[in-house]
Amino acid sequence: MKISVIIVSYNVKEFLQQSILSLKNSLNDLEHEIIVVDNNSVDGTNEIIRYKFPDIILIENDNNRGFAAACNQGLAASKGEYLLLLNPDTMIQEDTIQTMINFFESVPDAGAAGCKILNADGTLQLACRRSFPSPLVALPKLLGLSRLFPKVKMFGKYNLTYVDPDELLEVDAISGSFLMFRRDVYEKIEGLDETFFMYGEDLDYCYRIKEAGWKIYYVPDTKIIHYKGESAKHASFDNFITFYKAMDIFVKKHFRKSHYFFLDIAFRMGILIRGLVSLIGRYFRKHVIMMVDGVAVTAAILFTHYLQPRPLPDFSSLISMLMFYLLLWLGTGYAIGLYDRRELSYSRSSIASIISFITSLVFYLLFKGSI
Repeated sequence: MKISVIIVSYNVKEFLQQSILSLKNSLNDLEHEIIVVDNNSVDGTNEIIRYKFPDIILIENDNNRGFAAACNQGLAASKGEYLLLLNPDTMIQEDTIQTMINFFESVPDAGAAGCKILNADGTLQLACRRSFPSPLVALPKLLGLSRLFPKVKMFGKYNLTYVDPDELLEVDAISGSFLMFRRDVYEKIEGLDETFFMYGEDLDYCYRIKEAGWKIYYVPDTKIIHYKGESAKHASFDNFITFYKAMDIFVKKHFRKSHYFFLDIAFRMGILIRGLVSLIGRYFRKHVIMMVDGVAVTAAILFTHYLQPRPLPDFSSLISMLMFYLLLWLGTGYAIGLYDRRELSYSRSSIASIISFITSLVFYLLFKGSI
């Protein structure tokens, strides 16, 4: 058996089908096996695999065991000379598998390798080549300096953004969305650390590969597309917190005993601060449409009263009136789901506006003498 491909799936049946079709084209005449480990999907993934791809080895879990544990199930069942961990939301070029095998056969010290990985918009996915997140490497990323100065080596070490993306490169780590390695590596260091439920397990595995004396390479001669995060969108946990928890686990496991003790503390504080900032940012991004609507409603009310011949009411009455209208308009929109991932739903927007307008008109007619 030349290669075993292990795919962990969780509620992404449409992506998974397309990924398997592209994978089969890439495997071509190679002796291979495809192993799908499903983490208790409820979208009919298992039925699709059994019906459309009966040649695939399907392992069905009765609960979501996490990415690392599911990968280990697939690895334990595999027989290939080469092993590939592949995400279900990927599309592979026809030459990808053979190109990677050719690379391994021509570079005997390569324990693991990953290809160029693109986002859906064609940009480079930065996680496809990384350095280990030691404090000095990770802090610029956690503080946002790597985004501001990506071409500066001091700040861009984590994702190697200062290096040409078309350059063959020995790296510390590659992405778990396409992580290919030799069976000899697996037999020496065994499977992934299941302490990592999701995120971080690929960094940890690469660290162990390097510790065992192998080298890891980024191979830009072929590429895949990774529709990043599709499985995570359907996860029943806060995958954002899980990501930072995974980084904390990695630091605790590999750097706590180093002489970078104080930098390690700073690194942990950086994770905490960045996590809090990111959570706040996510909250504001989620509610930005509601905030814009609130400003628009407030401006419209003030402008309308400005045009009236009567003077504005006193401050307390004005504030009470504004609060009422804001609660009415925004509350109506929220109640019918306008701000629940439907910001561009014109029908819901129209319904909310009509209900709020009629309610406002009734309120005005009833209390116009006191407004």
